[in-house]
Amino acid sequence: MQVSANSTKVWPVYSPLDNPVSKWVGFVTVGLHSQQHNLTLSKTNDHLSRKRLVSGRDIGLVLFTDTDTGHVFIRNDNSVDVNALLIINEHQTSDPIPGACNQEFPLSVSPFQRLYETSIMNRLDFQLANLGFNDDQCEKNHRNLRYDLYVYYLPQNDFTEREYFRSLSVMSNVTEIVNVATLIPNVTQLRHYFYAYTGRPVVYNIIVSATTGAGYRHLSAYVPIVAYDCGINSWNDCGKQDVTILIMTIVMGLLGFVVCLRGHLWFQLQMIFYGLISGSFVSIILLLKYTDESETSVELYTCAAGLVMSVLWLSIWKLFHLPMLSLLLTGLNLGVLLMATLLYTPVGNYSVFNNDINYWLIMSCAALMITIVFPALNAIGLSVISTAIVGSYVSIVVVDRLIGGSLSYIIVNVIKRALVSHEPAINVVPFQTKDIILASIWVLLSLTGIVLQMHSSSMRSPFPAPRDSRQQQQQRRRSPHTRRHRYYRRRSQYDDDFDSGDDHSGGGDNRQPTAAEGDDSSYLYQHNNNSRNQTHRSSSGRRSRRWQPVPNPRRSTSANPTAPPYTTGVQRPAIDERSSLLQNQYYDRHQDVGNYGLTSGLGTGAAADAADPVITTGAYSVETLGANNYNTTNTNRNNNSHTVVGVVPNVSDSPPPDYNHLFITNTNNREYQNI
Repeated sequence: MQVSANSTKVWPVYSPLDNPVSKWVGFVTVGLHSQQHNLTLSKTNDHLSRKRLVSGRDIGLVLFTDTDTGHVFIRNDNSVDVNALLIINEHQTSDPIPGACNQEFPLSVSPFQRLYETSIMNRLDFQLANLGFNDDQCEKNHRNLRYDLYVYYLPQNDFTEREYFRSLSVMSNVTEIVNVATLIPNVTQLRHYFYAYTGRPVVYNIIVSATTGAGYRHLSAYVPIVAYDCGINSWNDCGKQDVTILIMTIVMGLLGFVVCLRGHLWFQLQMIFYGLISGSFVSIILLLKYTDESETSVELYTCAAGLVMSVLWLSIWKLFHLPMLSLLLTGLNLGVLLMATLLYTPVGNYSVFNNDINYWLIMSCAALMITIVFPALNAIGLSVISTAIVGSYVSIVVVDRLIGGSLSYIIVNVIKRALVSHEPAINVVPFQTKDIILASIWVLLSLTGIVLQMHSSSMRSPFPAPRDSRQQQQQRRRSPHTRRHRYYRRRSQYDDDFDSGDDHSGGGDNRQPTAAEGDDSSYLYQHNNNSRNQTHRSSSGRRSRRWQPVPNPRRSTSANPTAPPYTTGVQRPAIDERSSLLQNQYYDRHQDVGNYGLTSGLGTGAAADAADPVITTGAYSVETLGANNYNTTNTNRNNNSHTVVGVVPNVSDSPPPDYNHLFITNTNNREYQNI
């Protein structure tokens, strides 16, 4: 119907002559609804008596067929025409009468509800019902009545009048209410609080039921009421994002995505991230609860507090380098998010959470348990899991705010509960298909972050080392022992398992003989003697000794430093690599065993020079120095192959210290690693 401006319209609900009601009808509930403007509803045309009329957008009254005429009067005091919806429901005499035990509302029988909207919460009030028309039976009949609250959400940002009237028609019929709305069973209080979801219109209604002795249930529905949850904003601005908040949300979303995938590996970024969100979370609660600052000021102060906290938390890590201390905010944020997610489900509507002490105590214990117990079991696991879950949630919030989802209210509802802590709120989540998709993406992104970070962390130290430790590691890398270790490690990586074509200069004493020393073999004998003595002292208690690096054959030892490295006829010393047991005087004594005696390469004087065999063909010249107790042949296979000189010492002398060792000499142009 349409009510003209500044006029009164009479509507006949029923008439004994023209439109009589059925005999089984005991009373009729009348609901009047207008989307934007207030209307006045009464049983008579007397608008001076406030006890006989009610004003509002979603109002109603009860007509008793025995006493009332069946007409209602609708008055429009606005300067514009108003479209209205009038809904009539007939009830039996045995049905409960909604609002018959009224104590606060203007009408003696008030079947409607009162709604007080804010951007944080909605407060819903109603009056008790009664069985029959006797007001003295309210207290007695109250025990036999059950009140079920129903919540029905409209589509996102749908503020059309058509959708408004459709939803009210659905929520006025008992059968359709049960089928489409979300149930909050057996409410006992006359006042209830609900979390507000901006941009999501919602319809509230109550069904009161009475059970007779025969087991029949009699149901009656109150007059429904609609809330748009826009606060002080108009419908045109409801649900729109502030540019500043949108930019900050996008920046935090990108940071959260990076933290989700690399949070533990980039530990300093993790400290900045948790300091930022922790400082912002605490500051916005304090600013909204204890100050009257404007929305812009609250945004600026929140950003400043988050930045200060991030710098402070990073400084604590830089100063102390204590992983357990730095994981404090990591565990707290994870615990709060997981507990807030649990309370976001229907579990949060349990009566135990209606008490503020129980609510915050359970929330705190859950956060502290994760913060204290988890690091004791696996500190790396806490860092990885927390950064993956919290970082992915922050990144998902960006998409959620852009498409009008509800996942962001997981944390927003905790903030709202802190701001209105003296009133427990009922949480009915408007979960949509897009929310299910976002929740699935959140789970997958969290698992991806956990797997990637655990895989990367397995190849690195658990936590970043302090600067002093890094300097010690660098000094350790420069130490001679570490350089020698790296040298042998490089040599072990040759392509050939047995030898290498690469020429590396080895360790040991690479001092070249002076001009005075020349190529005299006495220098070689003295040099090898000193090496054997040092080796014997350092190898005491061991049966054998690792090979020493062989000098670079390209490094010339001749008196002419300009000679090519592979010039024929240049004599080069061989390296005595015998074990400590073979470096015995038994092998160093002079033996008359022919031109190739054991002292031929270790002797002194001109005789030794004349006896030293020199191979002058092939790649380069080498001096053969070798002994094998059981090899009596002198073999020169070819010019470019192996050359072995073997002699048999005087076996009549005392036996050598160890028969199980061989004296091996390398006279080739390659260095052998394994033999």
